Amino acid sequence: MIVVIAISSIAAFTLVNQSFVTAMSIFRLIIIMASAFFGLFGFLFPCFSSFYTLRI
Repeated sequence: MIVVIAISSIAAFTLVNQSFVTAMSIFRLIIIMASAFFGLFGFLFPCFSSFYTLRI
């Protein structure tokens, strides 16, 4: 979980658009909360569901 938080924090510094930063911060918090409650499944499910939603 520490790795997930570290990567998402570093990735937040690379974004330029402020509204996109806000959206990614919300998405990051959802993934961190799900990972804290459900472990690896909580990390993979939001990631796969977001990729599926983007693909539609």
